[in-house]
Amino acid sequence: GKYKLPSVLKVGNEQSMTEALDDAIKHREPVVVTGWTPHWISNRYSLKFLDDSQNVYGESEKIHTITRNGFTADHPRAAVFFERFKLTEKQLGALMDELQTFPDNEKRAVRNWMDDNEFIINQWIRGLDPERQKVM
Repeated sequence: GKYKLPSVLKVGNEQSMTEALDDAIKHREPVVVTGWTPHWISNRYSLKFLDDSQNVYGESEKIHTITRNGFTADHPRAAVFFERFKLTEKQLGALMDELQTFPDNEKRAVRNWMDDNEFIINQWIRGLDPERQKVM
């Protein structure tokens, strides 16, 4: 590759990458994997991201909320919620980690995350009663 690292390159998928990372960490072995954020591995492990000085993996991306024309007029409270709805990479990584931990019980995973992030949720829903009672 472009970086000429002394290593053996193993081609795989996300699952094989996370398994290799987990195995190396458990055995205290050095490992380099292709990773990204947000991702649940960033929440679970203390990782060091290497600089991509040659921009092999491209620029950072963002996630945006998009609605249809007229949505704000039809659903003003929901529009306020979506304007406020923001997650840091760490917060989204923690939510993804919960979903990874409980893959067959998304409600439990989300409830766990909500219990740990009530302050953030309260900022999103501040003043949006009576919908607030439905969320919490």
